[in-house]
Amino acid sequence: MKHTAVIFDLFGTLVDNCRNSYSEELLQAGVLAELADGREDEFLEIWRSDEFYRMRTLGRIGDANECIRYVCGRLGVEGDAAAIASAERMRLDHCRRELTPRPDAAAALGRLRRRGLRLGLLSVCAYETPRLWPDTPLAPLFDAAVFSCEVGMVKPDPRLYRLVCEQLGADPRECLFVGDGAANELTGARGVGMDAVLICAPHEEDLVMQREDPKNWTGPRVSSLSELAEMAEGAA
Repeated sequence: MKHTAVIFDLFGTLVDNCRNSYSEELLQAGVLAELADGREDEFLEIWRSDEFYRMRTLGRIGDANECIRYVCGRLGVEGDAAAIASAERMRLDHCRRELTPRPDAAAALGRLRRRGLRLGLLSVCAYETPRLWPDTPLAPLFDAAVFSCEVGMVKPDPRLYRLVCEQLGADPRECLFVGDGAANELTGARGVGMDAVLICAPHEEDLVMQREDPKNWTGPRVSSLSELAEMAEGAA
């Protein structure tokens, strides 16, 4: 069946995987010492934990301000109001930088749209991402965008894939999913009937190929969004 829609992962696909550490930025700026009242190591341990990441991406805590206050609360410290405001501003600035599109992203997406394909976004992320997404240059190119923190589900939950398909008005069997394989997202896409493509940029291969999905992937693979657009045009 010919594809009518392409659904993209965000981090590691349209933008690079997060490389820089927000918590290290807080530490270097001296803001963390004010927040944690001398318990910086404990703050970092909570912020970097898998449990805290999952809570944020499921939308169980709230925005950046609430997340910062949550960690302070876990430590039993009140947190200086000015330091919390600075930490929130730094968090948004950090995330804004992380949402810088890959150089070929806009052109490749434009090529797909000109072929009549609808475009969807499916991202596992915290609230900062949907807050900032509308201001990115890629947002106007998408027909639907689903963020885990807003719907309380993360990949590879099949309901998440079906939701973005519903928003696109497309049957999953008509959709192509593109991602770098985090959270078993490729297997998840195939599980609901989608075709899937692994994207592995050369500068991120060491990171991407450590994951279970990419290591076991036998399906199609591209190294860039431009290559994906060429693949789609060749299959038309």
